[in-house]
Amino acid sequence: KRGCGGDEGRCLDLLVIRVGQSGMQPQALFGALLCLAWQPLAADSSIEWTEVATLPPTEGEAENPGVAGPFVGVHKDALIIAGGANFPNKPLWETTKVWQDEIHVLEKRGETFAWRTGGKLPGPLAYGASVSTPDGVVCMGGDDGARVTSDVFSLEWDASAGQVRQMAYPSLPGPCAYGQAALADGTIYLAGGQSEQTLDTALHSFWALDLSKKGQADFAWEVLDAWPGLNRAFNLTAT
Repeated sequence: KRGCGGDEGRCLDLLVIRVGQSGMQPQALFGALLCLAWQPLAADSSIEWTEVATLPPTEGEAENPGVAGPFVGVHKDALIIAGGANFPNKPLWETTKVWQDEIHVLEKRGETFAWRTGGKLPGPLAYGASVSTPDGVVCMGGDDGARVTSDVFSLEWDASAGQVRQMAYPSLPGPCAYGQAALADGTIYLAGGQSEQTLDTALHSFWALDLSKKGQADFAWEVLDAWPGLNRAFNLTAT
């Protein structure tokens, strides 16, 4: 799906890009929920929602109002939520938006879940793209409230040390926020987004990073042919 910039305003459509057959299996933490989404439900069936946890407050806060646009993914049965933006002060919608740098980790322990402190990002960051990989949650681009970045890094949960390790990855071909990414057959695909903070900078870009080349000299983003049609931002991707 896409959001269009320029004179066309906002619009929606559906684009399918075939990148091959994927043998990926869902992460264990969200396996049950994903199975519900993939399998048709009987006519008399219903979905029951259960609250697993509440996002813990950041430093200096009494409660966490939630965050928009964080980097989110699963690594080693731990849900990692990093950065994002919110309105931590009240009245909620009459205060200044704040970009966050906290990393929260929800670790699965048997049949229960517990929050762990994951440290902080190098700086406040939100509205980038993220995907879960066997090596960690890869975080791409985003903005800090002042500029859009091309930085890429991974967040890796080290359960034995009880900490999140941050590893640098090759930078994007250009600044990108409000785009979306997906993992298919060991390759990350990042589509659309914005090069600045306004919708008139929506991108007509389609980039790929082959994770099998990690550690090699040619481990870098590849610029692929983009889709037909208009630039896109606030798009959704899925595999």
